[in-house]
Amino acid sequence: MYQPIFEITPVIEQHFESPLRVKAEATVEAIALSKSISTATSQQQVELAKASGWGTLTDIWVKANHQGNTWQHRCHEQLSQLLTQTEI
Repeated sequence: MYQPIFEITPVIEQHFESPLRVKAEATVEAIALSKSISTATSQQQVELAKASGWGTLTDIWVKANHQGNTWQHRCHEQLSQLLTQTEI
């Protein structure tokens, strides 16, 4: 019989309604976490489930959107350090 590996809980569902900044920062954190582990603990699975995908990160690649030390700028800097050009 099929056993789910991970269940989307109400906490995770609630996160999907978060502002774009929160979802983008969670996605950056999930990418960093995924690059540092081989098997996720239960808590790490919750953090990984908060990744919203590249759609939440669109603005961070457009440097014209960065006005000083904004969340877009911080996410851009973090991802530039985490990912290779090929991964980007």
